[in-house]
Amino acid sequence: MLESIGYRLRRLELKDLPKKVEWVNNKEINETLLFDYPISLSETEEWYKRTYFNRTRWDFVIEDIVSESVIGMTGLINVNMRHRNAQLFITIGERGYWNKGIAKKAIPDVLRFAFAELGLEKVYLYTLANNIKARALYEKVGFYQEALKSKEYFIHGKLNDLYHHAFDRESFVKKYGDGR
Repeated sequence: MLESIGYRLRRLELKDLPKKVEWVNNKEINETLLFDYPISLSETEEWYKRTYFNRTRWDFVIEDIVSESVIGMTGLINVNMRHRNAQLFITIGERGYWNKGIAKKAIPDVLRFAFAELGLEKVYLYTLANNIKARALYEKVGFYQEALKSKEYFIHGKLNDLYHHAFDRESFVKKYGDGR
Protein backbone atom coordinates (compact mmCIF):
# COMPACT_ATOMS: atom_id res chain seq x y z
CA MET A 1 0.00 0.00 0.00
CA LEU A 2 1.28 3.47 -0.93
CA GLU A 3 -0.04 6.36 1.13
CA SER A 4 0.16 10.08 0.45
CA ILE A 5 -1.62 13.18 1.67
CA GLY A 6 -5.35 12.50 1.46
CA TYR A 7 -5.31 9.20 -0.40
CA ARG A 8 -3.75 5.76 -0.61
CA LEU A 9 -3.02 3.35 -3.41
CA ARG A 10 -3.82 -0.29 -2.78
CA ARG A 11 -4.20 -3.39 -4.92
CA LEU A 12 -7.47 -3.73 -6.78
CA GLU A 13 -9.79 -6.18 -5.01
CA LEU A 14 -12.92 -8.03 -6.07
CA LYS A 15 -15.06 -5.62 -4.02
CA ASP A 16 -13.80 -2.69 -6.17
CA LEU A 17 -15.02 -4.09 -9.49
CA PRO A 18 -18.50 -2.47 -9.43
CA LYS A 19 -16.78 0.94 -9.45
CA LYS A 20 -14.59 -0.08 -12.39
CA VAL A 21 -17.69 -1.16 -14.32
CA GLU A 22 -19.53 2.05 -13.39
CA TRP A 23 -16.69 4.27 -14.58
CA VAL A 24 -15.91 2.40 -17.79
CA ASN A 25 -19.61 2.53 -18.69
CA ASN A 26 -19.80 6.28 -17.96
CA LYS A 27 -19.88 7.97 -21.38
CA GLU A 28 -18.04 11.07 -20.18
CA ILE A 29 -15.16 9.00 -18.77
CA ASN A 30 -15.12 6.40 -21.52
CA GLU A 31 -14.65 8.90 -24.33
CA THR A 32 -11.01 9.30 -23.24
CA LEU A 33 -10.30 5.61 -22.53
CA LEU A 34 -8.60 3.25 -24.94
CA PHE A 35 -11.23 0.54 -24.88
CA ASP A 36 -14.82 0.33 -25.95
CA TYR A 37 -17.74 -0.12 -23.59
CA PRO A 38 -20.07 -1.28 -22.14
CA ILE A 39 -18.63 -3.90 -19.84
CA SER A 40 -20.59 -6.03 -17.40
CA LEU A 41 -19.78 -6.91 -13.82
CA SER A 42 -19.68 -10.63 -14.61
CA GLU A 43 -17.16 -10.24 -17.44
CA THR A 44 -15.11 -7.89 -15.27
CA GLU A 45 -15.07 -10.48 -12.48
CA GLU A 46 -13.84 -13.09 -14.97
CA TRP A 47 -11.15 -10.67 -16.20
CA TYR A 48 -10.09 -10.07 -12.57
CA LYS A 49 -9.75 -13.81 -11.86
CA ARG A 50 -7.65 -14.30 -15.01
CA THR A 51 -5.33 -11.36 -14.40
CA TYR A 52 -4.89 -11.06 -10.61
CA PHE A 53 -1.69 -13.11 -10.46
CA ASN A 54 -0.43 -11.99 -13.87
CA ARG A 55 2.75 -9.99 -13.33
CA THR A 56 2.40 -8.17 -16.62
CA ARG A 57 0.01 -5.81 -14.87
CA TRP A 58 -0.39 -4.11 -11.50
CA ASP A 59 -3.85 -2.70 -10.80
CA PHE A 60 -4.38 -0.25 -7.93
CA VAL A 61 -7.34 1.69 -6.61
CA ILE A 62 -7.02 5.25 -5.39
CA GLU A 63 -8.82 5.45 -2.07
CA ASP A 64 -9.74 8.54 -0.06
CA ILE A 65 -8.11 8.02 3.36
CA VAL A 66 -10.83 9.78 5.37
CA SER A 67 -13.94 8.27 3.77
CA GLU A 68 -12.22 5.07 2.55
CA SER A 69 -14.09 5.58 -0.72
CA VAL A 70 -12.61 4.32 -3.96
CA ILE A 71 -12.21 7.40 -6.15
CA GLY A 72 -10.09 6.15 -9.02
CA MET A 73 -7.92 3.45 -10.50
CA THR A 74 -4.36 3.41 -11.73
CA GLY A 75 -1.56 1.03 -12.43
CA LEU A 76 0.78 -0.51 -14.92
CA ILE A 77 -0.11 -2.79 -17.82
CA ASN A 78 2.02 -4.50 -20.42
CA VAL A 79 4.84 -4.82 -17.89
CA ASN A 80 7.79 -6.18 -19.83
CA MET A 81 10.66 -7.18 -17.56
CA ARG A 82 12.91 -8.08 -20.48
CA HIS A 83 12.63 -4.61 -22.00
CA ARG A 84 12.16 -2.96 -18.58
CA ASN A 85 9.08 -0.95 -19.47
CA ALA A 86 5.35 -0.72 -18.81
CA GLN A 87 2.30 1.32 -19.74
CA LEU A 88 0.68 3.60 -17.14
CA PHE A 89 -3.05 4.13 -16.83
CA ILE A 90 -5.04 6.32 -14.45
CA THR A 91 -8.70 7.29 -14.12
CA ILE A 92 -10.28 9.45 -11.44
CA GLY A 93 -13.81 8.10 -11.63
CA GLU A 94 -15.61 10.02 -8.90
CA ARG A 95 -16.67 13.39 -10.29
CA GLY A 96 -16.34 15.12 -6.90
CA TYR A 97 -12.59 14.40 -7.01
CA TRP A 98 -11.97 15.74 -10.52
CA ASN A 99 -9.61 18.71 -10.75
CA LYS A 100 -8.42 18.24 -7.14
CA GLY A 101 -4.84 17.25 -8.00
CA ILE A 102 -5.26 13.59 -6.99
CA ALA A 103 -3.84 12.24 -10.27
CA LYS A 104 -0.93 14.68 -10.07
CA LYS A 105 -0.02 13.19 -6.67
CA ALA A 106 -0.77 9.55 -7.54
CA ILE A 107 1.19 9.32 -10.80
CA PRO A 108 4.62 9.86 -9.17
CA ASP A 109 3.73 7.17 -6.60
CA VAL A 110 2.97 4.66 -9.35
CA LEU A 111 6.15 5.67 -11.17
CA ARG A 112 8.17 5.25 -7.98
CA PHE A 113 6.76 1.73 -7.68
CA ALA A 114 7.66 1.05 -11.33
CA PHE A 115 11.22 2.29 -11.06
CA ALA A 116 12.19 1.45 -7.47
CA GLU A 117 10.20 -1.75 -6.86
CA LEU A 118 9.94 -3.32 -10.29
CA GLY A 119 13.26 -2.02 -11.61
CA LEU A 120 11.79 -0.65 -14.82
CA GLU A 121 13.68 1.86 -16.96
CA LYS A 122 10.75 3.45 -18.78
CA VAL A 123 7.02 3.98 -18.32
CA TYR A 124 4.91 5.09 -21.26
CA LEU A 125 1.28 5.95 -21.89
CA TYR A 126 -1.09 6.67 -24.73
CA THR A 127 -3.80 9.29 -25.00
CA LEU A 128 -6.43 10.01 -27.61
CA ALA A 129 -6.38 13.43 -29.28
CA ASN A 130 -9.47 14.51 -27.31
CA ASN A 131 -7.69 14.03 -23.95
CA ILE A 132 -5.95 17.43 -23.88
CA LYS A 133 -6.23 17.93 -20.10
CA ALA A 134 -4.62 14.55 -19.39
CA ARG A 135 -1.67 15.28 -21.70
CA ALA A 136 -1.10 18.61 -19.95
CA LEU A 137 -1.11 16.82 -16.58
CA TYR A 138 1.25 14.08 -17.78
CA GLU A 139 3.70 16.69 -19.06
CA LYS A 140 3.49 18.59 -15.74
CA VAL A 141 4.51 15.50 -13.79
CA GLY A 142 7.40 14.81 -16.18
CA PHE A 143 6.25 12.74 -19.15
CA TYR A 144 7.54 13.83 -22.55
CA GLN A 145 5.88 13.25 -25.90
CA GLU A 146 7.69 10.65 -27.98
CA ALA A 147 5.31 10.34 -30.90
CA LEU A 148 2.02 11.33 -32.45
CA LYS A 149 0.54 8.55 -34.53
CA SER A 150 -2.04 9.84 -36.97
CA LYS A 151 -5.24 7.79 -37.39
CA GLU A 152 -3.62 4.98 -35.40
CA TYR A 153 -6.36 3.66 -33.11
CA PHE A 154 -9.89 2.60 -34.06
CA ILE A 155 -12.23 3.20 -31.15
CA HIS A 156 -15.63 4.78 -30.58
CA GLY A 157 -16.50 4.18 -34.23
CA LYS A 158 -13.59 6.01 -35.87
CA LEU A 159 -9.84 6.12 -36.35
CA ASN A 160 -8.19 8.38 -33.77
CA ASP A 161 -4.82 10.02 -33.43
CA LEU A 162 -2.77 8.51 -30.63
CA TYR A 163 -0.24 10.42 -28.54
CA HIS A 164 2.64 8.44 -27.02
CA HIS A 165 4.34 9.87 -23.92
CA ALA A 166 7.13 8.39 -21.80
CA PHE A 167 9.07 8.94 -18.59
CA ASP A 168 12.41 7.25 -18.04
CA ARG A 169 14.03 6.32 -14.74
CA GLU A 170 16.87 8.83 -15.05
CA SER A 171 14.47 11.73 -15.64
CA PHE A 172 12.28 10.54 -12.76
CA VAL A 173 15.22 10.42 -10.32
CA LYS A 174 16.26 13.95 -11.35
CA LYS A 175 12.74 15.26 -10.73
CA TYR A 176 11.59 13.20 -7.71
CA GLY A 177 14.59 11.37 -6.27
CA ASP A 178 14.75 7.58 -6.26
CA GLY A 179 12.02 7.13 -3.65
CA ARG A 180 13.71 4.35 -1.75
